[in-house]
Amino acid sequence: MQTLNAGSTLPSSFREALKSGWAVVKEESTSSADERQRTGVLLLGRKGAPVRLRLAYTATAKAWTFGAPEAIEESLAA
Repeated sequence: MQTLNAGSTLPSSFREALKSGWAVVKEESTSSADERQRTGVLLLGRKGAPVRLRLAYTATAKAWTFGAPEAIEESLAA
């Protein structure tokens, strides 16, 4: 985990974020032309956290792959 501020750390994975209380607040995605793959972005928030997390993902019929969480300013997340 990376440090966000004095009392908070940035989770290193989507699973870790969910376990530490982050929740999906928004999702945006697009499908490929042949509809075999979907790519998108998840926005995660946590009560009392001054930032939100952004995670890119790719989904197929067999698996989901998530990028590393990136902290974004609350003003950018709105």
